[in-house]
Amino acid sequence: MPNQARQEKISRFEDFNFSPRDSGRSAPKFHDNDVRSIEIQPASGKGGTTTVKMIFFDREEKVERIVCLKNCVNIRFSLDLDILVANSSSATDSAGQTSNVEINDCNDCISRLIKQGMADWNVEYPPNKDTPASYKLWRLNEFILIKVLLHGGILEIVCRDFELDTVAA
Repeated sequence: MPNQARQEKISRFEDFNFSPRDSGRSAPKFHDNDVRSIEIQPASGKGGTTTVKMIFFDREEKVERIVCLKNCVNIRFSLDLDILVANSSSATDSAGQTSNVEINDCNDCISRLIKQGMADWNVEYPPNKDTPASYKLWRLNEFILIKVLLHGGILEIVCRDFELDTVAA
């Protein structure tokens, strides 16, 4: 059964990403943008929250689009920086580093990302002992999955919410 809160978040994101652009171009707003920064602010202590802020530059519209992911619980990042920089847009080429930003509420996808990340923890727990992953797997309906498809890699983040903004560059 669909989770209404997650569906509202997905609708909010899609309304932003697919609404008409000021330039009249019909592509999603997170298409052919250059990555300006990806900033991870880890929780400052137990019970705190982690935030991931991404800034994308749209050369054609001369705006920065900001995605601020709140209460992040998992991140998986694979990137070849040489490929990413080779796909940076220029005055003569608008093909940027970003292919798109997607959001979904697929419990299987979120669960798979959480489980795959456990191998990277470098921490062992006794058998049959609850882990941070156990807690997240029990509460899958609280999370959304954000995928940033880059021309040079992928960034996947499991979080609870987000904010979107556009500012003149």
